[in-house]
Amino acid sequence: MVTTLRFTLPCLSHMAGAAVVVWQDHIVERPPPELVADKYSAEFRSFVAACMQKEPKKRATTTELMTHPFIQMWEHEPDTIVAELVK
Repeated sequence: MVTTLRFTLPCLSHMAGAAVVVWQDHIVERPPPELVADKYSAEFRSFVAACMQKEPKKRATTTELMTHPFIQMWEHEPDTIVAELVK
C-alpha cells in the first residue's frame, strides 16, 4: 500500500526512504493525501478519498465501495481489465 501511495500521490514521493515511524506520524498527524485532479478522474479520486478516510465511521464500507461510481463504471468489463487497474 505504501508503494502504491508513493507513486500515486506526489505529495508523498519525498518520503520514499522514510522509516516506519515517520510514515506512522505522517498518517496520524496529517490529513489524508488527495490525488492530483488533472491526472485522475473525479470518480477515481472520489473512490480513493472514500478509502482514505481516517475516521472509521466516515470511511466507506466494502459494500458502499462496491457500489461506488468508479467500480460501477467497470461493471461490464472483463475481470482481467479491472484486475490490471487495481494491481
